[in-house]
This record gives sequence, C-alpha cells and structure tokens, in this order.
Amino acid sequence: MAGARTSVQYITEDLEVNVYGEFAMSQGVDRKPEYLEDVNTDGSAFGGGLVANYRLVENVTLGLAGDFYHFDGAEYGSNGWQYSHGFVSFKGARTGGLALDRHFGWHSSAHIDRSGVANTPHDGRRSAGSDVIHAGVSVDLFGVGLAAQYWILSDTSNSFISQEDFDSGACEDFFAPFEENTNDYCASERFGEDLGSELDLSLTFAASDFLQFYTTYATFTPGAFYELEYDPSIGSAFSGHDPFWGITFGAVTQF
Repeated sequence: MAGARTSVQYITEDLEVNVYGEFAMSQGVDRKPEYLEDVNTDGSAFGGGLVANYRLVENVTLGLAGDFYHFDGAEYGSNGWQYSHGFVSFKGARTGGLALDRHFGWHSSAHIDRSGVANTPHDGRRSAGSDVIHAGVSVDLFGVGLAAQYWILSDTSNSFISQEDFDSGACEDFFAPFEENTNDYCASERFGEDLGSELDLSLTFAASDFLQFYTTYATFTPGAFYELEYDPSIGSAFSGHDPFWGITFGAVTQF
C-alpha cells in the first residue's frame, strides 16, 4: 500500500479553517486454494474535506465540516466469481456515527485481518467498498454544545452478471466451487446501489473544566441496497425499509 496526504490551514484570532485531501492505493494478491481463483487487491481510495470553526462572540463558537471519500469496491465476473477485492486497507477508522460506527462497526473498504482479507458487503458488520459523503454543523453556547451530522453512503462493488441472469434466477445455477455459496452470486445484484443515510443529533454540557455530560440520538435509513431481498445464509445483514435508531448518554471526566 502507498498513499499521500496534504492539508492547508488558515488561522486567525476568531477563525480556524483546515482543508485536507488524501490518496491511497493497494496492490497484491489474496491467494486462494487450488480449486478457486486468486483475488487481487488492486484498488485506490481518495477523498478530502474541510473543517472550520468560527468564534462569533465570546463563548459562542460555530463549527462546520464536510468531506467526501471514495473506496474502490470488489469486482465479480459474469460467472459470479470474484477476481478483485478493490481497495484493501489496513483496517483504518470506521465510518458513520453512533449507528454505523458504534453499533454496526462499518468499514468503508475491504481490509486485512488475521484470516486474510475481510470483504463482507452483505454482513451487518460491513467491510466493503463505499462512497461516503459527510456533513456536520455544531454550535457551542457557553459550555452547551449542539451538533448535527449526516452521512450518505453507497456501494462501489460491481458484478458483470447480466441483468437477464438476475431476473431469470439463472445466477442460482452458476457453478459454485467447494465452500462457495451460489446465493451470494444472485445477491450481487445489490452492488452499486445506495446503502442508506445516517443522521446524528448530539447535545453536550460542560458542568466544569473536569466534567462533561453528553447524549446522542442516531437514526439510519436503509437505501436501495437493502430493499433487494437476499438469502440470509450469505451474511448477517438486514433487508427492508425500516430505519434503525439508537441513543446513548454518559459523562466524561478529565483530570
């Protein structure tokens, strides 16, 4: 893997702005048993964003943030066999907020783990190529913080199985090597669809220099990717339209 990062900062007495960007690429081979084809790890990822904080008046600060990231997804041939993982990371930071990051543990690309390469587009704990758009706004009023963040995600994997094979169900009859599940081939019709969106609303209160209370409400609304039904044997992901929501609260002390 190789990559580069850059950032530019602009700082005045009341304003701080940071603009950043980065690019990375992976290259290699995920060796498979003799009865399977090797899968390459050739892919790229890029993105960038902006973070700004502006002090309106004493003890009142406004924050803005926005970023976009693209991670190459996996590639599958017309016979359903995978030949590329796309971009493979070293398992960097997760994506999303309270729902996708804290609860589901989503990663926006395939990544290396102790068993090889984790590429799990259908699992609830998803690790697969994605496009991620994120925006956030916050305000700090005399120690009370209000924040809203929003993520839009879509899948970047691709399958060359024809739409005719999907519609007719012929993908269920594709030859599957030992330990391969043909239902996975039909489920690849999901690839390239919207994954969904997450909204987080947060409230913090600094009781003192040493104690802060916080609470966050989050909701994830599934996209077209999860509207397509699948055989549960291929993964632990859900299907349907129903949103997922969660809430957390607590306190932080610092000495």
